[in-house]
Amino acid sequence: MRDAQPSASVQRHHRECRGRGRAYGDKVKTSTARVPTERPQRFVKQLVTHLGRHRTAELLTPDEGRIQWPDGACGLSCESGVLVLVVTADDADALARVQDTVARHLERFGAREDLRVRWSPAG
Repeated sequence: MRDAQPSASVQRHHRECRGRGRAYGDKVKTSTARVPTERPQRFVKQLVTHLGRHRTAELLTPDEGRIQWPDGACGLSCESGVLVLVVTADDADALARVQDTVARHLERFGAREDLRVRWSPAG
């Protein structure tokens, strides 16, 4: 079996964690969701723009974005017909908060497509 490389968003978060004095994997909680949609780029842009009103957020490329909370982050990326969400957080409570915020907004924005976010622990 081949070892999977963490996505660019997860790798970036781990670098940031090391910059704050935490070692890689030191209690960082991670979960992912793969949301089927015909327009993943639209939802990356919409989430980054909307949540960026209250959080630090940036559209890195048309296919990738990042939203930062004080104790967590969400990386967004596009694959063919899929929006990939990767949430990392300092602890389980922060992970649940970030997951809830991202999922509620995405499901509301994608109501016409009946989008549903299902989180899975990473790894």
